[in-house]
Amino acid sequence: MSRRWTQWLPLLPLLALVAGPVIADPAGRVIGTPWVDGYGTLWFYFLTGEILAGRQDFSHTDLLFYPWGKDVYAHTGGNLLDALFAQPFLMALGPVAGYNLWLLVLLASNYGAGLLLARALDLPARWRWIAGLSLCANPFVLLELMQGRPTQAWLLFPALAAAGLWGVDRAPGWRGIVQAALTGVWIALSGFQYWYYGMVLGLLAVADGAIAILGGPDRIRAISRYALAAVVCLGMVLPAAAPMLDAIDRGTVPGLADLSGVTGPLAPLSMETREGDALGFFVLSLWNGIAGSLVDEDGLRFIGTYPALPAGWWIVTLAGLAGVPGRTRARLAVWLGISLVVASGPGVVVGERVIGNPVYIGMLEAAEPLRRWWWPGRAVFAGLLVWAAA
Repeated sequence: MSRRWTQWLPLLPLLALVAGPVIADPAGRVIGTPWVDGYGTLWFYFLTGEILAGRQDFSHTDLLFYPWGKDVYAHTGGNLLDALFAQPFLMALGPVAGYNLWLLVLLASNYGAGLLLARALDLPARWRWIAGLSLCANPFVLLELMQGRPTQAWLLFPALAAAGLWGVDRAPGWRGIVQAALTGVWIALSGFQYWYYGMVLGLLAVADGAIAILGGPDRIRAISRYALAAVVCLGMVLPAAAPMLDAIDRGTVPGLADLSGVTGPLAPLSMETREGDALGFFVLSLWNGIAGSLVDEDGLRFIGTYPALPAGWWIVTLAGLAGVPGRTRARLAVWLGISLVVASGPGVVVGERVIGNPVYIGMLEAAEPLRRWWWPGRAVFAGLLVWAAA
């Protein structure tokens, strides 16, 4: 067995652990816990098959809320990329066994993406398996997967985007030009998978490009490479994003956060939607090492439910960057900082206190689509990419 294949061996126990509960009845039991999101995912995977077969339309279906139907695109974002990739498995094995196999393939692709990230940073081959497991065996990915949200658990395209960004200004000649174009493709695909992954990666790309342009040896090359990546990405995304932006302007996208509040630590965020419904945010409490819901119930409070990587872990990650070359180290540190600030959401939770996060609230004011993102804690995915690299 070649050394390259032995790097995949540490993944096998994780796959066995995940598949264990369904191995006796793979067509009758679904990987994960009984959870409403899991049922919804199975339904959207079914809907995707119906769309491909020409029996349903991408923008509207009457399979929900019959006879009025539902605008799948405007109401949910239409992020069906993972459902498209799952279709061959569903068609071959059925809706349950095919879904289960797809989840294992998804975890394996995360692992492979971690190996690729480690290779992109020239980390020693004997340690690259740690980077692979970093994108599989972590609280965030396993929580999303077990509760039926493979869309958010899949980190292949974000990892490919990260690997491209970290070397896009250094690769020579045509190789660098191709890498820049592919980086734009990976960011766009991350957005098609989950719009907010694409938006966070876009934010990180801007910061990354600024560091490369201002601190790099060849500013012209850096500018041209990042510009090419941006053009490719926007060229792919805008035809799909423009109708969504138009729907937001017309007021047909429900659930946008209201920014007319005048009091409280999160002002102008009022913790309500524009329709007047109570609004909660799924956020990371970095200091408490847990993730949960930030709600306004007789005052702001945090309901921490899920385990997360605590502050000390991220400090160790930051220290681990000491072995990374200078400019790349600075870029990864910025990525980590932005990821954790965004993941904290509108209010930074310290103990039982909630302190307004002006950075995130400013983002809500500047980018209207972000007002529909009730789960900013998922921005921790970018920190996991840095963790894998460290």
